[in-house]
Amino acid sequence: MNLYTTNIKHYITLLVFVPWLFILGCHTRYIPPMISGLSLDGFEQIDPLIVYNKDNLFAYMNGEAEAYLPLGFQVLYLLRYENVKTNIPMIVEVYDMGGRSGAEGIFQQYTQDGGLAIKDLGDKAWTDNYIVLMRRGESFLRITPDYSSSLENSPKVDDLIEFGRSMDGALSNER
Repeated sequence: MNLYTTNIKHYITLLVFVPWLFILGCHTRYIPPMISGLSLDGFEQIDPLIVYNKDNLFAYMNGEAEAYLPLGFQVLYLLRYENVKTNIPMIVEVYDMGGRSGAEGIFQQYTQDGGLAIKDLGDKAWTDNYIVLMRRGESFLRITPDYSSSLENSPKVDDLIEFGRSMDGALSNER
């Protein structure tokens, strides 16, 4: 093989593979809906999104993080919303568990003792009349009252479920 044939093979390789590298590098990546902002019926986001990852999850939940990490935890999106009619604030934690089995695993850990299943919410949903837990695909959601607000402006479980339905509708439209 001479130098000329070797160079031709290199040029052909470049002509074939470089466009594919460009195409693969420029494809549209999935952007989680929490990053771009969710439009929820009847609710308005009132604080900026806070994101936790594997490195700083302990700063948010200390020892409880140990339950999430072995199940595939990737990212936590923490959002604060307010009901536009009642001004009642709520917090939603959206855990990307990296897969359905991780989301199901953490859901099962929290729902094994008492509580009630909620029909027609996410893939599965549960309440203990104080919080609402939901699994939707690879995500685990925890919807709670905003304990930093006044107690007289605290949501009832029906408010949390209503918020969960709005959140579920937005998430199911994004996938």
